[in-house]
Amino acid sequence: MKWQTIARLQKLTTWVFCKRDFFCVPLSEDATYLKEIVLPEAVIRLRTDGIVHVHYKKDTPLDVTLQAQMRTIYQELTGGKPSKFLFTADEGFTITPEAKKKAPRSLKESPVESYALVVNNLAYRLIVNFYFKVMKPRGNYKLFETIPEAITWLHSLRNPQGTKKSTA
Repeated sequence: MKWQTIARLQKLTTWVFCKRDFFCVPLSEDATYLKEIVLPEAVIRLRTDGIVHVHYKKDTPLDVTLQAQMRTIYQELTGGKPSKFLFTADEGFTITPEAKKKAPRSLKESPVESYALVVNNLAYRLIVNFYFKVMKPRGNYKLFETIPEAITWLHSLRNPQGTKKSTA
């Protein structure tokens, strides 16, 4: 399945793409995103700094079907290249046991090289820490309380080519 760009930067022609089961949303005039895909369960945005921001909506259960759909979107947005991801979620986001078992273990399965999770709720923070200790995911990952802290950390990491990204 080939995804298409929902929108381009403001100075370029805006494209709006509609596909069954998806909403069509053009980017705002003060765009900070190169691409945006809006699903009923999540919003996935490719930022101008190369970070992919994934935001899960309220009461979304991440099941195996949604997980596979998200992997396809990640591959399309990143061109399959190792990338930095920022994950946020509204209250009530859950992951089914089946989806936990099928979580990718390497870059061969997913382009997520480094990821920051923004968790501003103590209960969720404890659950995520426990999950990481049990599942032992590969790659760089870290929990944060705010998005700016997470972005700063992602910018401090080396790019896949081995050069350190400038934060200027």
